[in-house]
Amino acid sequence: MTVNRFGLLPFDIKDQVKLFGRYDLPLRSTRHSLGIGSSLVWQTGSPWAPNSTSIVAVVGPGADGVQDNPLGTRASDPTFIGAVDQTDTVTEFFEPRGSHREPDNWALDLQLNYKFAFSKRVNFEARMSVFNVTDEQEVRDVFTTFDPTPGADNTSVGFPINYNQLQTPRSYAFNFAMTW
Repeated sequence: MTVNRFGLLPFDIKDQVKLFGRYDLPLRSTRHSLGIGSSLVWQTGSPWAPNSTSIVAVVGPGADGVQDNPLGTRASDPTFIGAVDQTDTVTEFFEPRGSHREPDNWALDLQLNYKFAFSKRVNFEARMSVFNVTDEQEVRDVFTTFDPTPGADNTSVGFPINYNQLQTPRSYAFNFAMTW
C-alpha cells in the first residue's frame, strides 16, 4: 500500500558492545572495603528515513454494510473523510526505509564505593557514580517527518530538534545506605 515500506525498522541496532568490570581493592582492615566499577557501552546508530503520515480509506464495509471506497483511497480532503466507512493512518517513506543511520554512540560510566562495618549486623555504604564520563553528546534521535507539499521547509529532517534527542550529558550520583 505504500512505497518503500520494507526495510530496517527504527532501533535496529546492528552492533553493540558492552563491557562491565568491578574490582574490590584489598584493605588491611576486614571492616572496610573499597570497590571500583566501570561500564563501557558502544553501539551503532538507529536507522531512519524521511516519512509522512496520512489518512487513507480501509477495505471493509461500514456500519451500513456497504463498501463505499476501494482500498488505498486517499482521504486527504476533510469533507471526504466523513464519506468513508473506515479510515486508518499510513506512513509513507520518501526514501528506502532505513536508508540513513544516526551516528554511532558510546558511553563510559565509573563507580567508586566504600563499605564500613560498624558491627557484624550494621553496615554503612557510600557510593559515587559518574555517568557518561567523557560527556559524549551524540545524536540519539532525529526529526524524520517530511512534508511533501511543494515549497515546504524540510530543512529539519535528519537533525535533532531538541536536547532530548541527544545523548544524556555527564551526570553524577551520590548514594548512602545503612543496612542492619
